[in-house]
Amino acid sequence: MMIINRSAGANKSNQEVNVYPNPFSGNEFTISRSSETQQTYELFTSEAILLSSGLLQLSEHIITVKTDYKGLLILKTADADWKY
Repeated sequence: MMIINRSAGANKSNQEVNVYPNPFSGNEFTISRSSETQQTYELFTSEAILLSSGLLQLSEHIITVKTDYKGLLILKTADADWKY
């Protein structure tokens, strides 16, 4: 899984996002973050199809994927107030 993390503020380089298990089998995985700030997430296939999106409000969050997609997944996280 590829991870893209967009964070605002001076400490953005210190924020860490881990996904496990990676690679995952089954239909769920855990995102563990060093930050307690609210973040959004989007999970895409390598063909840019959005599979899931939502808010990460805790330092550890379980995401359930309702698909049997096989291949590279891209996880994008961003601070809730991040402007593209």
